[in-house]
Amino acid sequence: MDETQIDIFENVTEANAILLSQPAEYISTVTVDGKILDPGSYKLRSEGQQIERIKTADNYRGTWGKKVTVVFMPRA
Repeated sequence: MDETQIDIFENVTEANAILLSQPAEYISTVTVDGKILDPGSYKLRSEGQQIERIKTADNYRGTWGKKVTVVFMPRA
């Protein structure tokens, strides 16, 4: 049975990209400081191992936040 993975990052205030603990098939949700991000505001990169804020998104801040929670499906 496939199960989602949850990665939690603290104080990600100086980075535009986050390195996941393992490659992701897809991202379910990204929550930054308690707010769920629109899927159009980030993208999966580096063969599924990294997520990056999209600079053209309406809510682009250049960094992430104090607490970032990423729920994703790991690659098989």
